[in-house]
Amino acid sequence: MAVLLAMTTDLNEGSPAGRLYGDALGTALAIHLLHRYAVRRHTPATYRGGLPGYRVKRVFDFIGDNLAEDLSLQQLADIVDMSPHYFAELFKQSTGYPPHRYVLSQRIERVKGKLAASTRSSVTEVGLEVGFQNPSHFARIFQKFVGTSPSRFQSVVREERRLPAPLSG
Repeated sequence: MAVLLAMTTDLNEGSPAGRLYGDALGTALAIHLLHRYAVRRHTPATYRGGLPGYRVKRVFDFIGDNLAEDLSLQQLADIVDMSPHYFAELFKQSTGYPPHRYVLSQRIERVKGKLAASTRSSVTEVGLEVGFQNPSHFARIFQKFVGTSPSRFQSVVREERRLPAPLSG
């Protein structure tokens, strides 16, 4: 099963994606096991409409304020007084992304901003500073989201700052 393979890989690599990813995998496994092996049939609830805007804002604010932390699904669900599974389903409906992927995208955006603003920080320092667990996971995720390596991104940004502005006319 794909969830077990993902869990095994994550554990063997030292859980570089953090608790939020592991929580999501654990929830997916629990749901699969309940669906497959429960004595009494259970029809899962269908969630519609997503989270109300004020709840999404609360979660976004918390993530932004704690981006460097090893966030958990339970922490995020507690902010809006929901179970982790229910929260994850509604969050995805509201944003189009599972919580883990949203947190990764926010970390990447913060890295891009820091690399663009600083000429002295190393790429690795910035990645670790915004919450990536290790440099190789950071580089892999950055490449996946941005389409280039963090080092290449930093050198392009630095080069663009050195170029004079084009003349308009």
